[in-house]
Amino acid sequence: MPTIRTHILLWLSLTLMGISLGCHGLTPSNPAPTIDLAGTAAALAAQTIAAATLNAAPTTSSPPTPPSPISPTAAVLTSPTAVPSPTRTATAPPSTAFGVATGQVYCRQGPGSWYPVVRVVHAGERLQIQGRAAVDTVLFLRVQPEGADEACWVLARYIRTDLETISALPELPTPVAPAGAFSLYYLGEYRCGSAAVGVTFNLINRGPEPIESGQVTVIHEGGEQTVRFDTRFRWATDCQRQGHYDRLLPGEMAPLTVFDLARGQGALRVRARMCTQDYLQGACTEREFIVP
Repeated sequence: MPTIRTHILLWLSLTLMGISLGCHGLTPSNPAPTIDLAGTAAALAAQTIAAATLNAAPTTSSPPTPPSPISPTAAVLTSPTAVPSPTRTATAPPSTAFGVATGQVYCRQGPGSWYPVVRVVHAGERLQIQGRAAVDTVLFLRVQPEGADEACWVLARYIRTDLETISALPELPTPVAPAGAFSLYYLGEYRCGSAAVGVTFNLINRGPEPIESGQVTVIHEGGEQTVRFDTRFRWATDCQRQGHYDRLLPGEMAPLTVFDLARGQGALRVRARMCTQDYLQGACTEREFIVP
């Protein structure tokens, strides 16, 4: 499409042609001159090309503003934030606990009366408490008296502790008992009919080896009775229920009877010895206790 500048140039060309004709005395009354259409067209074409050339000339304009340079500190890498793992609360033993002995009590190598006695703890003695262990539903505490070189075990009921509950103490493994270690519990009188002809105990092997023989002495108000079990153990609870066994394996329990004994009304004092071989040989352990 022709631009406004093209129209202006065309109008100027026609005007100049009119002025040129007027200067030569051409009027409307005069005969029409002969017009050189080819020359006029050529002139118009030349002027149009010149105008187009002028129009096509580049227009001087200010160069575009370059973008601002990126600051080298624009991209900052940060180290990844570590996601903290869940905190695991280990069940740790409580901090050092202390207690005070409420009475005189034996302190043994292990939690049980079948362990050797290490020392005697006296009433009012201050003890460091290291842990606990339950044996036959009886609770023991491992303690170390102040000034002592080694720890030992005492019955918990003789210790007053500053802990809210003794169950908060760590549970400790029990040490191995000596060979021949045993427990002896009173079961009752052995009767045949209306006559009391003996007393029966419960024997438990607490040691790591079989018990093969033993001896029990019972001292009562009417005298003293000793029974040896050189190769087998005998037992009886009445006239019909009685028997024997050759040995008692570790951890086993069986009855044992002292015959020909009428208990009477008083307490019984019992001394017992158990061995790992026949005829009271091998590793032997002795115990003494009172039956009220």
